[in-house]
Amino acid sequence: MEFILAKIYLVIIFTILVISALFLIIQIQLRQNLEKALLNLQSQPENKRKSPENQFKLGQIYLRKKNYNKAIQEFRSSFKNWNINDKLGLASLLNTVGFTYYQLKEYEIAMYYYKIA
Repeated sequence: MEFILAKIYLVIIFTILVISALFLIIQIQLRQNLEKALLNLQSQPENKRKSPENQFKLGQIYLRKKNYNKAIQEFRSSFKNWNINDKLGLASLLNTVGFTYYQLKEYEIAMYYYKIA
């Protein structure tokens, strides 16, 4: 009886260890992909990097890295250069800005951007 309980205990511990290792590997890969995307955007020439779409992508990367202040700076720069006729893209940008302010616990500012979006 004790031998069976020991085997069950070892199987449970081993399963938890394997799941933890898989989770860690997935997180490392996600972080590496994020860093590669950031490096690719930052290494582009100045005129290509300053396009509104690339600034928006860069802001999204900073948002995923939880660097909210830099994300807001990129979103603002993107908003200044965004095509006003692109209503869907502009709404997505403003919604993302609202979400960023929500993460900063600036709820009134977040509501403002959500309403505009």
